[in-house]
Amino acid sequence: MEKNRVLITAISKIVINCIMAVLCFIKIIQEVAVLPGFDENGEEITAREDYFFSVYEKLSGVGLSFLLWAALAIIVASVILSVLCIVIKDNKKLSIASRIVFGPSICMFLIAFLTARLIWYNY
Repeated sequence: MEKNRVLITAISKIVINCIMAVLCFIKIIQEVAVLPGFDENGEEITAREDYFFSVYEKLSGVGLSFLLWAALAIIVASVILSVLCIVIKDNKKLSIASRIVFGPSICMFLIAFLTARLIWYNY
């Protein structure tokens, strides 16, 4: 029963880390620009324009891409340790190391995501 729990936990960590890594490059951050304009009759109107950005685009646009690469490095380390936990069974130190690295991988992803979310462009 203990081995099944370790296996399910390791697989869950791998899946969560892979989802976080993919979310860094998918355009999930939306910004809305309301811009003034004129219609065909010359009357003043406002136009709404939606822009979508990825975490990578936002952070690299302002020179903070090192934050994203640090988060991805910790995510990769967490995936490697989780895979090693599946391959090398009954190793307590490896299991503890996997749990210790999984926490910072989530924290670094959240820091990178929230930092990217707080970057606003002027339209």
